[in-house]
Amino acid sequence: MMADEMERKTNYTKPRTIKLDTKYEGAVLLNIWPNFAVQVVNKQGERKVVEGPAVVMLEYDESLDILELSTGKPKHDHDLMATTYLQTKNNVVSDIITVETKDLIKVDVRLSYKVNFIGDNKKWFNVSDYVKLLCQHMRSLVRNAVKKIDIEEFNNKATDIIRDTILGKSLEGKRTGRHFDENEMDIYDVEVLNINIDDDDIADMLIENQHDIVEQNLKIAKLLKDLEYTKKQEDIKRTKLDEKIITSNKETEVSLKEIKNDNSVEELHQTSGQQIQKMKEEFDIELKDSRIKAENEAQKTLDAIAGAKLVREKAVEDLHTKLAKERTEIKTKSLEAVMKAIQPRLVEALIVSGNQKLADTLAKNLKPQKGGLDTLFAGGGFKEILETVKGSPLEGIVNDIVSQYNDLKDTSKK
Repeated sequence: MMADEMERKTNYTKPRTIKLDTKYEGAVLLNIWPNFAVQVVNKQGERKVVEGPAVVMLEYDESLDILELSTGKPKHDHDLMATTYLQTKNNVVSDIITVETKDLIKVDVRLSYKVNFIGDNKKWFNVSDYVKLLCQHMRSLVRNAVKKIDIEEFNNKATDIIRDTILGKSLEGKRTGRHFDENEMDIYDVEVLNINIDDDDIADMLIENQHDIVEQNLKIAKLLKDLEYTKKQEDIKRTKLDEKIITSNKETEVSLKEIKNDNSVEELHQTSGQQIQKMKEEFDIELKDSRIKAENEAQKTLDAIAGAKLVREKAVEDLHTKLAKERTEIKTKSLEAVMKAIQPRLVEALIVSGNQKLADTLAKNLKPQKGGLDTLFAGGGFKEILETVKGSPLEGIVNDIVSQYNDLKDTSKK
């Protein structure tokens, strides 16, 4: 029964199969951050660099180029870091460089580089380990520069030496930096973080020497301070003396000015007195002239008034004369009229009385009289006639004629 059984000498081998993970479906979508870049490569070898911020959707035959960067401090390529992202701005790379000075003293220098990728972005991914390129090149430059100086000088000027070596010397506060044509990498700044001397004895000696230098510098600084203090004290003393001299000179100047002012005041008083006297005399002369001028003007006014008065008086006198003349003429005419009326009666009376001789005499005498009987009577003829006819028949007639004459005369005066 046992012989009928089949025995297999080998195990059963399953056929080869592929297991597909269908949990996620769709295209690969990448979100590129600012200041980062990726390089997309397809099956035909075509490449393109995409800078963030951007969103990339990969095609079925596209993938991202991978960078492998050195790590550690100091940097080495034993343990590389793979990444598809390249930081293009404000990238920081740290490294430790072991250098040897002119006097064979080894020193570890810890540096921090600040890196940007500029220019043509197609070159950015040409070097897969840009960290290794940067660190190896800078190590070479720094070691060569430090080898030419001794430990004391390097210890005192390490930062300036390293920055001048990597970035170039400062011109007007600016440095050119360090550029790599291979991948358009640019070092725009470097910081010296630490300097460590491997030989502890040398380090102690440098520290002790530095302490001595510091101590001497402090003593010198103290002496300089004392000197500065002494200078300031002496400057203050000299300033006080100068101020005293200035004050003394000022007092002397003031005294001289006071004396000069006193003299000036006296001279001014004298001059003022003379000026006042002169002004008074000039004022008296002007006052006298004004008075004379006023008197002359007043006299002219008085003369004008007197002249006008004389003219008025003369006009009044002429008027009175004219009126008197007119009155005389009127009176004369009136008397002549009276005499003309009286004379015939008187002659008639005389004739009637029979005294022909007397009548002839009167008639002869009356004719030549200018002004008639009035002139005759004014000369006393009236009285003589009355004396002649007194006691005669003519006395009554003559008296009657005289009365008429007087009445006519009074009437003419009015």
